[in-house]
Amino acid sequence: MSSIAPYVDWLKSLFEGLTIQQKIFWGTFTSACLYGLYIIFRNFVPPRLPLRSVPVLDKRKPRDETAVRRSVLSPDKLISHIPKWPEVKTMCDLLKKAAKTYGNNPCLGYRDLIKIHKETKEVATRVEGEVKMVKKDWYYEERSRFHWLSYKGTQQRL
Repeated sequence: MSSIAPYVDWLKSLFEGLTIQQKIFWGTFTSACLYGLYIIFRNFVPPRLPLRSVPVLDKRKPRDETAVRRSVLSPDKLISHIPKWPEVKTMCDLLKKAAKTYGNNPCLGYRDLIKIHKETKEVATRVEGEVKMVKKDWYYEERSRFHWLSYKGTQQRL
């Protein structure tokens, strides 16, 4: 017997004595409460992800460029091999190993272009100090669902 069974039995006994109108009311009330909670909590920012990369200090870097970044797993030197697969040295080796290991699992996904939608809107813009309404064209792409290539399929295509 599962640990939730007593609660299910309790809920059944709670609703057995209600009329159909009361059941509809409580169902609607519960849905409204859950939707309200969704509205309240949907905009909460998720916790920050742990640090994934660190800047590499390079005195030769020009001032107007951002720092080169490197994985936190190897902040001092470039990685020459994958510890899990020491025989993998190149991207070609990596693709062969992944195709052998993961076979028909999805590897690369793409979406076909169905249609480009054009919409003309009037937007306010400042021209020579004056605010003017200008027509601008906006383009939106409509795309299909994802189509996936397996690791083996990707290896064959490359």
